[in-house]
Amino acid sequence: MLKQLRGGPVPKSIAEAPELAPGLRLYFEAWRELHGSRLTDGGPIPWAAVELYCERLELSEEQSEDMHLHLRTMDSTYFEHQGREFDRKHGKDKGKRRG
Repeated sequence: MLKQLRGGPVPKSIAEAPELAPGLRLYFEAWRELHGSRLTDGGPIPWAAVELYCERLELSEEQSEDMHLHLRTMDSTYFEHQGREFDRKHGKDKGKRRG
C-alpha cells in the first residue's frame, strides 16, 4: 500500500524496519514529539521538556524516570548515527594527508 501511495518502490530501510516491542511505542512517540524542542541543533532534548511531557501524560515517578532514560538513550543513538552519516557524506579521511 505504501508503494502505491508513493508511486514507487518502498525504500529498503522502511520495508525492513524492525517492529517495536510492546510498550516501547510510548517512548518512541515521545522522542519524535520532543525532537523539535532542542535548544541547539545537535543538542539533547531538554530535561524540562521531558519532565513536562511526563506530567502532561500523568506518568508515575518510575515511568518518568524510564522516559528520561529511554529518551537519553535514543538521543545518544541518534547523534551517533548523525556522526556516521556526516562522516560518510564528507569522507572520514578527507583532508588527511597520506604519506
